[in-house]
Amino acid sequence: MKPFALASVVSVIFAVVSSASAQPVAPTGTPPDAPAKDDEYFSAGYGNESFFLKAPGDRFVLFPQVRLQVDGYGYAGPGVSDFQRPSNGTGLKMNVSPRRTRLELGGLVLSKFYFFFGGEFGGTTVDGSQQKPVSTAAFADAFIGVDLHPLFNVQVGQFDVPFMMESFTSDKYLDFMERSLTVRTVGTYSDKDQGIMLRGETENQLFNYAIAVVGGDGKNRPSVDNRVDFMGRLFVLPMAGGSGALARMHFGVSGRYGKRDPDYVYYDALQMTTPGGYAFWVPSYGKGSNEEHIIPSGKQQAFAAELYVPFHERADFRAEAVFVDDGRREAANGAGGATPYTTVRAGSLSGLAYYVQLSVWPWGRPRVNKEPGFEPTPKLSTAKMPGEPNGLQIAVRFEQLMLKYDSIKTTPDVTRGELDKDTRDLKVNAFQFVTNYWATKHVRLTAEYSLYMFPGVGPATNDRFGVASVPPGPVTNQAAAPGSRATGFDFGAHALHEFSARIAIAL
Repeated sequence: MKPFALASVVSVIFAVVSSASAQPVAPTGTPPDAPAKDDEYFSAGYGNESFFLKAPGDRFVLFPQVRLQVDGYGYAGPGVSDFQRPSNGTGLKMNVSPRRTRLELGGLVLSKFYFFFGGEFGGTTVDGSQQKPVSTAAFADAFIGVDLHPLFNVQVGQFDVPFMMESFTSDKYLDFMERSLTVRTVGTYSDKDQGIMLRGETENQLFNYAIAVVGGDGKNRPSVDNRVDFMGRLFVLPMAGGSGALARMHFGVSGRYGKRDPDYVYYDALQMTTPGGYAFWVPSYGKGSNEEHIIPSGKQQAFAAELYVPFHERADFRAEAVFVDDGRREAANGAGGATPYTTVRAGSLSGLAYYVQLSVWPWGRPRVNKEPGFEPTPKLSTAKMPGEPNGLQIAVRFEQLMLKYDSIKTTPDVTRGELDKDTRDLKVNAFQFVTNYWATKHVRLTAEYSLYMFPGVGPATNDRFGVASVPPGPVTNQAAAPGSRATGFDFGAHALHEFSARIAIAL
């Protein structure tokens, strides 16, 4: 849907509601001069930390929303100044641009049926020919649900996948600017998918669950192989209903399982990037007729665990870990008449990734953005808030990716591909520090520093100028710092520094 189309729809809705609110609606059989009750008017207000427009008797409620995140990024480290992306010539340069620009609309019908959709209009890039701007406008969310019981909510459409805690936390309220590498580059192939989900919770949220059957091919991509993925998340609050910060402590597990048919699936596997856009592992190599692509194939499975401990009213600890074993195949790009269907070799991406995080609130109201892992369905509440909350948050996070990409794990009788001919290891260590000022839950100012470390010797892949270089010793890590991919080929480079900031509004 184009931006002006979605904006037009929202404008019409507002016009209709505003027009209707100008005159009270008299119930059937009521004399024209009879005094109208408060619930017989269309009305607007603010409740449950959201703006709303509602019809008489709350038979129909709209939640108009907007989400705007404007980011700035800068980079430092060996090779950063000379690094060029081979796809479009851009490098690791300072930039300021919208990360997300969304118009969103949620609603309730007869208090049981709910819906939510959002159009994403931000995140532009440039093409590889003339560096022309390329829009990435697309749907972010689009689902309809019915609230049958607190234990049984059925939801159909495109939604956040119920796998891992951060995946089920809105990006409006993340502690860091983006989800961790552990979650978004290893645990989930996409933060959203299309399908059906059943979710619910017991009283006081003691027990919570979400299970889904999805297409398995990710956001805005219909299923291409007539297969589905199963995924689910279960977590408990053992001290729910109690008092104090620990009442919100929870722990849980997640799982996903599916298959990709090699006869029909030929899109590339997920590229691994930092939030600033540096790709440290790319699912393709070679050029022209020698180019080969790494494609999801066969079993896709992962298991994850999570822990959230608010051990003090102003401090909390959280951690997530995931073990993944995703099938892969390599397909030639037209060599010898080959097509994307032609499998050259088959293997897997497997291993462990985790992060640990500590967050403190030295000033203001703690946990303005609330605890992670909850995405409530649209609900109307006109309860007055005890003053608009604001607070200062400081958080640190450390994580490790300890993965192996083996191109011939399931076809050991063929020659290895170029990517893993020297090593199967894919290793990344990351340290992040963030400061958030939450003026309200709706307005946020963020300053963030990230250090990404790539131990060992990485491969040299940048031959944009026809420069050839051989690492001084064997390659020991498939993930590489910019220094070993820049024009100068600094194979002693192991680090990338990212400096980032965000101003965000979410209403």
